Amino acid sequence: MPTMDQGIELLQKKDFPGAEQVFTALLELEEDVSARNNLAMAIFLCGDAARVLAVLEPNLDLAQPRGNPFSFALAAQVLAALGRREEGRRHLDVAAALFERGKAYLEEMGIDRKSWHEYTITIMKGAAALEEHRLVFELYRRWERYHVSWENRYLAGIASFNLGRYGRAASLWGSLAQVGRFAMHMQQVAFLVERGLIPPFFLGYESLDSKDLKRMAQEAVREQSDAALARYAGSSAVRMALLSYLFSPEIAEKEIKGIMLPLILYGGEWGEAFGRRLLEAGGVPREFKLCAAFALVQRGIFKPGEPIPVIIDGMEQTITFTQKEVSLEPDPELDKLDQQARDLRKRGLYEDAVILLEPLFEQGRFYPPAMLTLATLYRDLKRHDQARKVLETMEEMLPGHRAGSGSS
Repeated sequence: MPTMDQGIELLQKKDFPGAEQVFTALLELEEDVSARNNLAMAIFLCGDAARVLAVLEPNLDLAQPRGNPFSFALAAQVLAALGRREEGRRHLDVAAALFERGKAYLEEMGIDRKSWHEYTITIMKGAAALEEHRLVFELYRRWERYHVSWENRYLAGIASFNLGRYGRAASLWGSLAQVGRFAMHMQQVAFLVERGLIPPFFLGYESLDSKDLKRMAQEAVREQSDAALARYAGSSAVRMALLSYLFSPEIAEKEIKGIMLPLILYGGEWGEAFGRRLLEAGGVPREFKLCAAFALVQRGIFKPGEPIPVIIDGMEQTITFTQKEVSLEPDPELDKLDQQARDLRKRGLYEDAVILLEPLFEQGRFYPPAMLTLATLYRDLKRHDQARKVLETMEEMLPGHRAGSGSS
C-alpha cells in the first residue's frame, strides 16, 4: 500500500511522475488535503501547470471551515506561471491570512507547529513567482520567528538582490555558510555588484543544483547555436553560478576563459557591460582583463588591431588583438623581435627580453618561435607557472605540436 512518506521521498528525488502515481493512489483510498496538495505539486513540477488548478480545486473552497495555506500559495504559483497575476495575488493573500489565523488552532487541528511554519516557504515562493520582491522580503520579516528552513533566508536574499539591496542580500546569504559554499559564493557576487564590478541583473528564484546546471551546459553545447548559448548564458541561475565560481578561490587559471567567454559573448547588453567593467576596474587579475578584451573583440565591440584601453596594475595601458591568433608562416618582423630577445638573453638581460615578447602573448599573437623563447626566459627567471602557461597555450593552439623545448 502506498504511503505519504513514499510519495514525499520521490518528490525529493525529483521523480515527479512516480510521486504523482503514489499521491493519486492515496487519494483513491480516501480524500486527504495533504495528499491532494502533494499531488498538485508533483504535477506542477512536471511542468503541467494547466492541470494543477483542477486537482487543487477541492482544497480552494473558501466555504470550508478551515482552509490550508499551502493550497492557496501553490495556486498562486500556478496562476503566475499561467500569466494570471491578479488572481495569483488574491490567492496569495488568502494563503497569508489562513496562515495567520491557523496559528491559533494548531493544537485543535492536531497539526505539528513546525509543519505549519513550513508553509511560510511556500507562501514566500508564491510571492516570488509573482515577482513581488518587496512582498517576499516583507513576509520574511513578518514571520521571521516562525522560519524553520534556510530557504526562507535564501529567498529573502534573492528579493533583496532584485531590489538593489546588495549588502543586505550578502548578509542574508553569508549567514547560510553552514548550508553550503554556494551561499558564500553568492555573497561574494552581491558584494561585487555593490562595488560596481559586476553590473546588476535580475536573479530568478528557481533553485538549480549542479546536475541541472551541467545538463543545461551540455544541451547548449550539443545544439551549438547562438540562440542556445544565449539562452544558457541568459539564465539568471546560470549567470549567478558562473559568476560565483569565476570569483571564487577555487577557480583555476585554465578555467577562466571557459567561464568568462559565455558571460560576455552571449550575455547581451549585460555581457558587454560586464566585459567593459573588467577592463576598467582596479584589482582585477590580468588574466581576467585579457579574456574580457578578447571576448569583446569576438563580439565586435572592438575591432581586430584596435588598441583597447585597460587598467593593469593601476596604470592605464592598451592591448591589441589580431584576428590571426597563431602564425605558422615565417614573419620577418616577429623573427627580428625574437632574435633581439635571444641576443638580450645571451647577455643575461632576461627581464629586458621578456618585455619585448610578453606583449605578443598578452595580445594573442602566438608566433611559435617567439613563444618558445618567452617560455625559456620565464624558466631562466624561475617563473615556472608563466612558462607552463605559455607552453600549454601553444599545445592547445597547435594540436600534435610538442612545445616542450625552448630556444638555446
